[in-house]
Amino acid sequence: MFRTLDPHMVISHDVSHRLIGNSYVHISVLATLQNSSKVQIELLKGFFLLQLIAPVLDDEIEPLYGQTFADKEHESIQWPTLEEVNRDWERGELVVEPGESHPETYEFIVSTAVESVMIYTYFYNPRFPQRTQSAEGWGATTIYDLTNQG
Repeated sequence: MFRTLDPHMVISHDVSHRLIGNSYVHISVLATLQNSSKVQIELLKGFFLLQLIAPVLDDEIEPLYGQTFADKEHESIQWPTLEEVNRDWERGELVVEPGESHPETYEFIVSTAVESVMIYTYFYNPRFPQRTQSAEGWGATTIYDLTNQG
């Protein structure tokens, strides 16, 4: 009646960075998966995406803008992707019980030329095809500035 048997998950990010070597920055992303539903959630698949926000050349900005706002080809700006990491788990390997949370961490290394990134994580709901009102999955987006690299 109130979709009490549908899974719900809230994802939050904790991002940090540090200078490594003379030319690279290490970025750590902690995604906390909070099961806010009354049913357990078993995750089988997800991904981490690191996209470049700045610097972007001026001649790249207009096409990015046009694809989303003028041509309506995309619902959001398609920033250049620096890294994409796909994760897969076996059945029973990643289960988050109701009211509990689970941390997933991933690390990236980027050039010191990178000033700002967008981190997007997404975890697929394995129940989606079976329950029509259930979410396809859950995601979180964080814009992160790489300032104070020393």
